[in-house]
Amino acid sequence: MADDIVVTVRVPKTLLQRARKVADSRDETMSQVIRRGLRGYVGRASKSVENEDAA
Repeated sequence: MADDIVVTVRVPKTLLQRARKVADSRDETMSQVIRRGLRGYVGRASKSVENEDAA
């Protein structure tokens, strides 16, 4: 985790509440839930960009 950076973001209250429920149900931290979500989003976005570049 030496390369980790702390980031401050704003999210809607209801989204944060839902994320906390997910974290609690999986016995995970909010950081773990947010990192997984961000990885998924970036992965899908990267594939979309690659497809656009190929077209």
